[in-house]
Amino acid sequence: MQVTEAKERTRDRISRRQVDKFADRRAQLAESAQSLFEDSFRADVLEIDRHREEMIHHVVVRYAELASAPAGVPQAVAYAMLDGLFQQALLRHLAGEDGAAAGLERAVPAVLARIVAA
Repeated sequence: MQVTEAKERTRDRISRRQVDKFADRRAQLAESAQSLFEDSFRADVLEIDRHREEMIHHVVVRYAELASAPAGVPQAVAYAMLDGLFQQALLRHLAGEDGAAAGLERAVPAVLARIVAA
């Protein structure tokens, strides 16, 4: 497999996983919002958030390896950028916007290309 093809597969994989898990992400966002008002949720929400950040970091590192370039932002920044895209896509999906998933699939490669300066 060529490097370009591997990079494309890595980008596509992260987009598809997030689209497939819209329902899970919705529940996590609800818990996250509730944790702002109730202390009992905070530890769990922070653990879930840490796990999501690590998963995204793993993808960014792999993409950077395939691009033979370093990630241009710290792990937490990459997570915030990509997770923001996922949250926007989820909100658009919940609002009934037909192109929400497709928009996410277009945005992830563009953001990954900026995170990893090839």
